[in-house]
Amino acid sequence: MADRAEKASTLLSRRDFLTKASLAMAAAATLTVTTRNFSTFRKASGDATSGGSMFTPRPGSRLRYWGSRLSRFRLR
Repeated sequence: MADRAEKASTLLSRRDFLTKASLAMAAAATLTVTTRNFSTFRKASGDATSGGSMFTPRPGSRLRYWGSRLSRFRLR
């Protein structure tokens, strides 16, 4: 019986758990916001006009893709 009383005293109550979890989430959010502002991997403001996004296809790449995809249906 004494073991249960010792274990119960070391366990967190629901209120304590939720309080600590919310503080941890707030700390993680704060850390994320502050490190995002000081990130060294951000592009310089002058690089915004160059080229475009890495997700935009290169000129002619769609034509090559569909040409290779439909080449088996070509009349010979």
